[in-house]
Amino acid sequence: MKSRTIFLSAILLFSLLGSRWGVAQQATQRQNEIKPPTADDLVKQGQEAYNKKEYAKSAQLLREAIARGARSPGVYYDAACSLALAGDKENAFRLLNQSIKAGWRNTEHLKSDVDLTALREDPRWAKALAAHNPAIKREPRILICHPPSL
Repeated sequence: MKSRTIFLSAILLFSLLGSRWGVAQQATQRQNEIKPPTADDLVKQGQEAYNKKEYAKSAQLLREAIARGARSPGVYYDAACSLALAGDKENAFRLLNQSIKAGWRNTEHLKSDVDLTALREDPRWAKALAAHNPAIKREPRILICHPPSL
């Protein structure tokens, strides 16, 4: 009876150790399979950091998203806002201009956005607005009307 108890205890011990070994191997395998965040993941993280008023972190995450392929005008614009709030005017203007080149067209929001208040006294602000407004940006076209032929 005693040997049977020892035998069953040994089997139980080895099965427990074996199952723990398998769990440890699975955890190691999962860690090796972890992929870096996508551009979309980084945009979401950047927005979360912005909402927590962590503007420098937000800007860093959004710029990394851009480096990984995010091309939406809104991502450039949000990065510019975060940079402006973090006090980095130079890069804020650079990304603001990139947002305009990428297609940002919400003029009213651009003019009233409190995130960009720090940029408005800078001479580059007028240039950014001029680049944003298609009517100012383009030279006027001369339309020549031809009378209809009779």
